Amino acid sequence: MIISNLKFIEDGDFVILSAECGIRHFGTDEIYFKLNKDYKNFVVQDYTPFLTSLLIPSMKLGEDIYIDGTVSEKVYSNLEKIMQLVCSWDIGLKKIKITVKGFTKEGFLPKYNTSFFSGGVDSFYTFLNNKSKNIETDYLILANGYDINLQNKYLWKLTKDNIEQVSKEQSVKLIEIESNIRDLIEPIVPWGYTHGGCLVALGLLLRKEVKNVYIPSTYSID
Repeated sequence: MIISNLKFIEDGDFVILSAECGIRHFGTDEIYFKLNKDYKNFVVQDYTPFLTSLLIPSMKLGEDIYIDGTVSEKVYSNLEKIMQLVCSWDIGLKKIKITVKGFTKEGFLPKYNTSFFSGGVDSFYTFLNNKSKNIETDYLILANGYDINLQNKYLWKLTKDNIEQVSKEQSVKLIEIESNIRDLIEPIVPWGYTHGGCLVALGLLLRKEVKNVYIPSTYSID
């Protein structure tokens, strides 16, 4: 699978990081991550979010990945370990070769704590548990297109309105990120197996300013 043509553009009140990939064997598809331009300086303009999102689908297809640009060296150096782990799930994944053009110059000094927040029990538990331990949450992250289909605008508005109220009452800012990644990978691998890598992608997208990302878990480590 080739991942190429990275773009970072401003579109009105938003910024969009996108790349093209040949995920469906005919033509190319554009994968994007879209967020308010207030967070423009949080975004690292490289291919790392696309790599973590497409790793498991590529392993399912048995396709090597070629990235026409740079990724995080830390992520890249851990890919062998990650592939070994997910292969143990026994869902038909194969180790693949990942080739990149180089590594992103990091040198960032991130300072913020964030937590994914969809409004459910797990989200509230993680947020309140951190609060009880005096771990400050600077931002909540809400992903549009992950738990809620991009076409379901009514449910998205209800969810967004509720979470905006939570963020206001708790004096925590909210970062909304929209992506079409689920629509492209779910026909290949069930979302339950790829959801984690796609959440990680959003944290890596914002890594210029985000130091820690908390992912509320439904199940135990086992």
